[in-house]
Amino acid sequence: MKIKSVSMAVVIFVVLFGGIGVTKSLGYWQTESSKVPAKIQTGVFAGESNPADIRGSYTFGDIVKNFTISLEDLQEAFELPTAIDAVTFQCKSVKENYAISEEDEEEIGTGSVRLFVALYTGLPYDMEEETYLPAAAVAILKEKADLSDAQLEYLEKHTIDFGGLSDSKSQKEQATIQNSVHEENEVAIKGKTTFGELYDMGLTKDQIERVIGYSFNDSGISVRDFCAEKGLTFSAVKNELQRLINNPQEEPSISNTAKQEAVHEVILENHLEQNEEKISEKYNEGTFTGTARGYRSDVKAAVTINNDKIVNIDILSHNESRGYYEEPIVSIPLLIIEKQSVNVDNITGATLTSDAIKNAVEEALKKAEK
Repeated sequence: MKIKSVSMAVVIFVVLFGGIGVTKSLGYWQTESSKVPAKIQTGVFAGESNPADIRGSYTFGDIVKNFTISLEDLQEAFELPTAIDAVTFQCKSVKENYAISEEDEEEIGTGSVRLFVALYTGLPYDMEEETYLPAAAVAILKEKADLSDAQLEYLEKHTIDFGGLSDSKSQKEQATIQNSVHEENEVAIKGKTTFGELYDMGLTKDQIERVIGYSFNDSGISVRDFCAEKGLTFSAVKNELQRLINNPQEEPSISNTAKQEAVHEVILENHLEQNEEKISEKYNEGTFTGTARGYRSDVKAAVTINNDKIVNIDILSHNESRGYYEEPIVSIPLLIIEKQSVNVDNITGATLTSDAIKNAVEEALKKAEK
């Protein structure tokens, strides 16, 4: 009976492990994923590897096998030190290559690799608002990829310049430097930081209002949401508030919005003080509207003419992308009023929105012509 039990165990062992050996030899046994991304199912790129399916466990070698991209460009784009084997380097380790605190909202990681590969190869990809690329990667894309105006605008807002990483400094050394800076500052403003928390950081209501150019009563609203509501550039407001926290003895700078409004006021005064008896030569007086296509929507503008001069421009409606429209809808009208012409420079990174505003104003001026 004992002999039969031993024999049966031997048979089971042979069948089990022998079967595994056979399936291995035939290539059916796999202990880990094949690292092959899913294919695009529809459209002109059907059958091509989908960059959106690149996982953190994929190596740069896996990416080179599945996409038309060189290993050298990947290594240069994400600034891998020469001592690192790029072939076996995993996407999830990209974040560790940069000295970015986990609390920072601007992250370089696996999503950055997906975005870079998609733009490099021209494959479709849904660009996420908070996906960033290092300046080295953007430089390669501008040199070798066929980028649309919209993609270039996106990169203008989603590039982080680290100034180049050195082989002589390890990731741990970089992180130590970064952490020491945060410890020295003690507090750092984030997108979710509320005005109430700014009080806790040592700022007064007067200081905050002088920076943002507006009064506020809701201490529970976040700085980012308030900036979005008022069309302010969050990064500029955050940097100025952070400067005051780090240097309590310094005076706050007046906000760009407040400066622009002050300039606007002076311009209006200058035009309204013109000789009231002046006879208009080109335009009828009154308010006229014009509409033009922007990046993702129609932009409608109202232009007010007085004494043959453009004295006011209001943007009545638009649905342009947040992060792009804030500066042009304030700056372009002021520039046009100042120059009394639509031939003004566009706002960098917001070309399509800038053009739309100018074209809408031009259409309104044509309606105002005598």
